[in-house]
Amino acid sequence: MRILLVEDDAILVDFLRKSLTAQRYIVDTVADGERAWDYLTQIDYDLILLDVLLPKLDGVSLCRRLRAQQNDTPILMLTAQNHSHAKVRGLDAGADDYLVKPFEIEELMARIRALLRRQGSDASPILRCGSLVIDPADCSASYGGLPLALSSKEYGLLQLFLHHPQHVFSIEEILESLWSAEDYPAEATVRSHIRRLRQKLCDAGAPSDFVANLHGRGYFLKADLPTQQALSQGCMIDEQQLGPGNDAQSLQKQYQIFLEETWQQFQPQALDYWKALDQETQALLHPTGSSPDRESKEGASINLETAQLLAHRLAGTLGLFHQTAAMEAAQFLESCFGQWDAPQGQARPSPLQLQQALGTIRQALDCLDLSLSSHPDSQPLFWIVDQSPQLTQALQSAAQTLPVQLAIAPPTLDLGLPHPVAILLPLSSPIAAERTIATLQQRFDQALAPPLLIGLSECLTFEDRLRSVRLGLQYVLDQRLPPTTLLDTSLKLLQPQAQKIRALLVDDDPLWLQAITRQLEAFNFQVTALDNPHRLWLTLEQHQPDILILDIKMPQVNGLELCQTLRSDPRWQSLPIMFLSIVGDEKVHQDAFAAGADDVLCKPMPGKMLAQRILQRLSRHQSYLRQSA
Repeated sequence: MRILLVEDDAILVDFLRKSLTAQRYIVDTVADGERAWDYLTQIDYDLILLDVLLPKLDGVSLCRRLRAQQNDTPILMLTAQNHSHAKVRGLDAGADDYLVKPFEIEELMARIRALLRRQGSDASPILRCGSLVIDPADCSASYGGLPLALSSKEYGLLQLFLHHPQHVFSIEEILESLWSAEDYPAEATVRSHIRRLRQKLCDAGAPSDFVANLHGRGYFLKADLPTQQALSQGCMIDEQQLGPGNDAQSLQKQYQIFLEETWQQFQPQALDYWKALDQETQALLHPTGSSPDRESKEGASINLETAQLLAHRLAGTLGLFHQTAAMEAAQFLESCFGQWDAPQGQARPSPLQLQQALGTIRQALDCLDLSLSSHPDSQPLFWIVDQSPQLTQALQSAAQTLPVQLAIAPPTLDLGLPHPVAILLPLSSPIAAERTIATLQQRFDQALAPPLLIGLSECLTFEDRLRSVRLGLQYVLDQRLPPTTLLDTSLKLLQPQAQKIRALLVDDDPLWLQAITRQLEAFNFQVTALDNPHRLWLTLEQHQPDILILDIKMPQVNGLELCQTLRSDPRWQSLPIMFLSIVGDEKVHQDAFAAGADDVLCKPMPGKMLAQRILQRLSRHQSYLRQSA
């Protein structure tokens, strides 16, 4: 199956090309609408993946032009524009489907298969020809129940023959079907792939002429006619007939590894996007400091288009890396710049809102370990849910004297505000508060670093606090305190998250250390990994960690002994120590706490869960230190 990907975001292009190629699709990529038109007039494609905002010719206009020329190739639009008007425009222009960024790769693949089935290009999720079975859903193949370890091109050859069982393919047709426009090898390459495919089929028990050659014409799959007719109609079979393929878990792991590698490769480009977007935004907000052409109407229009395109690209990139809040901030900027020249009467966003959105994007990039310089708008952002106007106004005034930004969130939470680090919620109305908390929890459920939910109440009885905890609040403060004290206390509650947490991990498994280090670093941790416990003392002196995480069972010296040794030194008696071990029986836990541990966790533990436990432990530790001071 040949797919044309029309997308100008290099990061997303690389991700999709590799993902689609892993699913055995042949992918051509272009970065603008005009070049896509040139490709489509020369090459027949089975599917088009089309972005909306493109240079030279936008996706909607390209779609209309194709349909006007009676080109009925299925079109799946990919865009960060989530409002219904954008979807209606795309579908009315002739698109067959519409997928909003960010999307899960599994959903994209399922939609592609559905569109191809609709066209008859992919008639059944599972197909067979005699004893040959292939499953396009996970790209697995088997013959007689034995799995076939096929290369991408070998699988493509089988799929090509199965979808066209009565067609004899010339070498030129095979080249056009299975190789992209950028990679067009010699004819000998096709013959080499055919030979290897035949050998693998023979090893699994297929006849030597299963892939037959009609002299002077080409190649085809040799099978009895009834089997071919059943194939052309699509055959559902028992999945147990398939050999072991790529299960969902292994595929997800591959994508996760690829995401990490992709980010390392395209980190400088994402940073350039943000810097350019910041420059364009400042030029729009402060035109007097710009060049003369920027002060003209034409210059402003160019700035707006550039800013909108940059925000669009950042939204797609951030969504790809699951930075939900930052993606929403980029979408907010994209929408603002798209409506900047709207008729008077439609309120423009305030400069503060634009700066906050830029700051949220920046924070997400920081979380991915980009080296960014300091920025005046890097102060933590708080939301105050506007259920008490008098309190809101007092907190706004107090925020001007503290290193904090305060954004007002309406009670309906119908807003485009950037991602906060904490949310202040007055609890004057329990029913309204419960509804608001439920909405907030749903909104930030998938966020990499969910904000703290801090309740403000004049009633602080045990029953009131218990009800607040059951609702999902992490803290409850006395609303009668001075506004400056409320904000200052809230900032102190964030202290474990305000800067990178220095974590020291000691484990004799270097692979586990590498994996958990990557995951914790994604949550803004500064991790030192140590696989030699004898170097612990020197490493402690050098790095001064905020928390120590020890394995229990290690050769030569175990974690319990290390913990006891540390607790014997007054300098390390207050250092939080957590054990993370595959041993989970009660006696081991008792021994760990007796040795001086603060917490005991069991492997395997996902990085996000471990990060949350560390933050909770440090938060309680900080509270204890404040009370002891």
